[in-house]
Amino acid sequence: MPVSLQTSLVPFSSDRGACSTKQSIPTRAAFCLNDPRRPATEHRPISNDPFASLQQRFLARCADRLVELKAARERRAVPGSSSGDTLIGIAHSLAGGAGTFGFPDISVRASELETLLIERSDVAHIALDALIAEIERTLK
Repeated sequence: MPVSLQTSLVPFSSDRGACSTKQSIPTRAAFCLNDPRRPATEHRPISNDPFASLQQRFLARCADRLVELKAARERRAVPGSSSGDTLIGIAHSLAGGAGTFGFPDISVRASELETLLIERSDVAHIALDALIAEIERTLK
């Protein structure tokens, strides 16, 4: 289908500043959705949230991490050990990902756990329980 030259009324600005009046400026339209010459296509709902698929992937990863967190709790991962270091990595990853994809409560809990593990705190298990509970609540 050939591209047509259409005229539209758009706000115009120049090097002298923006102009409040609208001027007719030629624009190129790649296609027209209402063009009767265009064959009908199947319409799919469009998500308004561009992060929706990424959020779903993050939540799937959270479910996997939840299993790892529960296993660490069962084996009583100790700060400063190799299992504690692995837990630091999981907490760090969850803190960043959760903050990025719109789950601030998971992010805060994971960050608290990471900090306590790095400080080798003997109350890190409390933060681990809080993170596990927050992920479970989010996944419901």
